[in-house]
Amino acid sequence: NQCALKAYMTVTINKRPTVTATVATTSFCDGGTTAINLSSNVPGALFSWTVNGPNVSGHSGSVIGSTASTINQTLTLNSGVSTGTVIYAIVAEANGCVGEVVYVTITVKPIPTLTVTGDGQTICSGETTNVSFESNLNNTVFNWVVQSSAGVSGSSNGSGSVLAQTLTTTGLSQGTVVYEVTPSLNGCSGTPKTVTVKVNPVPALFGSASHTDICSKEDTQISFSAFDPNTEFIWTSESFGVTGASNGSITGLSLSIIEQLTNSGNTQGYVDYTITPKLNGCFGNSIIVRVKVNPLPKPT
Repeated sequence: NQCALKAYMTVTINKRPTVTATVATTSFCDGGTTAINLSSNVPGALFSWTVNGPNVSGHSGSVIGSTASTINQTLTLNSGVSTGTVIYAIVAEANGCVGEVVYVTITVKPIPTLTVTGDGQTICSGETTNVSFESNLNNTVFNWVVQSSAGVSGSSNGSGSVLAQTLTTTGLSQGTVVYEVTPSLNGCSGTPKTVTVKVNPVPALFGSASHTDICSKEDTQISFSAFDPNTEFIWTSESFGVTGASNGSITGLSLSIIEQLTNSGNTQGYVDYTITPKLNGCFGNSIIVRVKVNPLPKPT
């Protein structure tokens, strides 16, 4: 009946915690580790998260009661050839209050593989290498560096799907070049491989290509030498008004062609000897020796 007593009630309003997710990187290569640091505007807040990434392995949600403030998880692509996405949904809880969800998206990029065709090939000095590269991922870039080069010139660093370089030996023995090739795509580098190319020297002939004229039924005196005892001298002959010339080959340090040539006509004839050195499957420059054969006089 118009009488009342005052009553006091205290209401505590707790601040709703918010999450601040500091991410070192939101994109890394297959097998990389997340680095998500969590903090809140409310001291003592606890963090929890759920995660979704159907084509990626290695992720997991938070453990109940955990006091973790970082998310460090190693993520691996299931397919290995397609980019994967992992989404973390993170909340903070303090004093019975749960804050708004913060989403962190992590992109996992595939790592290209490398397949080499032509490794270990042997070429001749002055020829061009033919080494090709393939990967399981389209648009992969292949970079190579020269790891070592012994007795060979012409090698250099480069990139592309084909390694085509003209290599030349700098000495009289076989040279070797070793390349290291690395596949890369979108900042992800695959496992490098080494490629070895051997370069055989081209044999050279030492001697004179000129020959003095001879008379019919006299012998040729054609001599050449080489620097390697395994050199094969190959010669062919082309006769014009002359008989007695032949084709042949011989292996060794020197070549001597001694053949009796006959000119049965009344005018000078000749024989062209084409001599080519061959060593370890490599042919050197050919030399043509022309031997002119004069007929013998026939008194009437």
